Amino acid sequence: MSLALLLALLSIDGTVINKTTGQPVAGATVSLVKASAQGMQPAGSATTGTDGKFSLEGSAEGIALLQTTFENVNYNKLLEPGASTTGIEIPVFSTSKKVQAATVAQHMILIEPVPGELRVRETLIYDNPTQTTLADPANGSIRFFLPPMSKGQAKIDASSGSRGMPLKRAAKPTGEANIYTVDFPLKPGETRFDISWTSPFAPPGDLNTRILHQGQTRVIAPRGVTLKSDALTFLTNEPRTMASVFTAKNGPVSISIEGAGTLANTAPPSEEEDQGPPIDTIFPKLYDRIYWVVGLVSAIFGLAFYLLYRQAPATPRKATK
Repeated sequence: MSLALLLALLSIDGTVINKTTGQPVAGATVSLVKASAQGMQPAGSATTGTDGKFSLEGSAEGIALLQTTFENVNYNKLLEPGASTTGIEIPVFSTSKKVQAATVAQHMILIEPVPGELRVRETLIYDNPTQTTLADPANGSIRFFLPPMSKGQAKIDASSGSRGMPLKRAAKPTGEANIYTVDFPLKPGETRFDISWTSPFAPPGDLNTRILHQGQTRVIAPRGVTLKSDALTFLTNEPRTMASVFTAKNGPVSISIEGAGTLANTAPPSEEEDQGPPIDTIFPKLYDRIYWVVGLVSAIFGLAFYLLYRQAPATPRKATK
């Protein structure tokens, strides 16, 4: 192998482009980040010239991505295994505080009462139709309601795009009771927020919450769980898991919960499967080290959630009072 070819294989070059203006970005720092036994580690960096171009030494073998920051927002470009490492384009966008330009494209609430505990997972997918990243660090990008029984304690994962890596964010209280916000940029396209919390619970019991945005909200209950509310309209049972799917009205929602069950364990086993005890999902230590793996896990869970959301409605009927 010639020296020139070897150097080509060990170099990465491309251009940082501001997609809002269509202009190259000069003076941006582009960093190569690679997975290792210690987690994601920097493996080189370069600064773009006046033409927005950069070139850095390094190999894209294994798990690698390029990172750059523009107007205080981080942008990542995953390097596909085996793909060319020359002429890579890293898109960035100008930033605006007009977060109201984004709308809720999907909203799903999964309610799982288990012995001694109520588990609630709320997924909000925002759509930003502009060519501008929407971010308001002082006031947050989105607003959501946490019921008093959550005690304001929620785990939040936020990710940009269908292949975005979920990043942990904190719920920040606003001046309104039980309403919180999250500081996370809404890049063009979809941004997903997974908000989960637990509370001591013994069925039958009530969940009192609020839906703050306009649009359709789906509420999902696993097989074995009964939801009763004037604010819910039954749509269908998902064929594989037999989970119940409802639509919910905007505003205050009061739900009476009976029974117990989890979505993970509601699917009937196939004839070839060992009908042993249910298996709980436990994230390995890799979760804290290689966060792109978490993105894959989240995407798989999200796909199942999305299929429930998209399920064609049966003949609507009111939830039992």
